[in-house]
Amino acid sequence: SSLLDLLKIRNGGGLNYPYFMLPDGDVESIPYGGRASISSIDPIHFENDDISILSSKELLKEVKLTGEFVVLWTDFHYWVVLDYRNKSQDPAVMYIAENYSASTDDTTEWEYIKIADTFDDFLKQLFRVSPLNPKQLKSSYSRK
Repeated sequence: SSLLDLLKIRNGGGLNYPYFMLPDGDVESIPYGGRASISSIDPIHFENDDISILSSKELLKEVKLTGEFVVLWTDFHYWVVLDYRNKSQDPAVMYIAENYSASTDDTTEWEYIKIADTFDDFLKQLFRVSPLNPKQLKSSYSRK
């Protein structure tokens, strides 16, 4: 319901807090760049040629990812999805990453990492990284 509430206010779009922590302590993000040229959650589009959370099934089929997922963001190698495989209400949020070491020319292997029990929990985990302050950098990093 939180995602629907957000979509009613703003249909997808840029994230002020695009970073999240994986369980192993690695920091990931819904990156700047990609298809939309901004850190963003995919909006709802009703045109056939626009990528949208409504096109989740087609996107997943294209890369042979199976499961009851709603795609929040993807660059086709990394995915942030709502995972409806085990429950129909308040799905978990998963990070799905292409496992390059296990993939072959014929098949793509995926690593599934749960990052939040619910979308609300995912929103609470989002953060942003402070911009670099040149005065705080070591002098060895300066130009010569």
